[in-house]
Amino acid sequence: MDEKILEDERIFEGSDRVENKEKDTTPIKTVVAKKMNQKTLDELLKEVTMDDEIYEAIKAGSRKRALSSYKKAFIQSALKENYTMRAIGESISVSEVAIYKMVSKNP
Repeated sequence: MDEKILEDERIFEGSDRVENKEKDTTPIKTVVAKKMNQKTLDELLKEVTMDDEIYEAIKAGSRKRALSSYKKAFIQSALKENYTMRAIGESISVSEVAIYKMVSKNP
């Protein structure tokens, strides 16, 4: 029985090992640099609405149908800026699932 354990250990020890390699941080630097030029979600919403009253209603989480087109336009522009659906939803007091549904619906 001990021979079986020794044989198993030899097989394990003889296998290729995962080497510790230094991680390439270039992509992280690129992402950080990109985010520095990224517009904030509030800036994007202001660009889409162009009206303080509409902006405030959306930020407050209003569910009025008249705001749907503004919300969809905001979501599309925020997704183009690589924001997550969660971040977009938190910005306008809407769930991540609601954001997904708005994006998935036909215009």
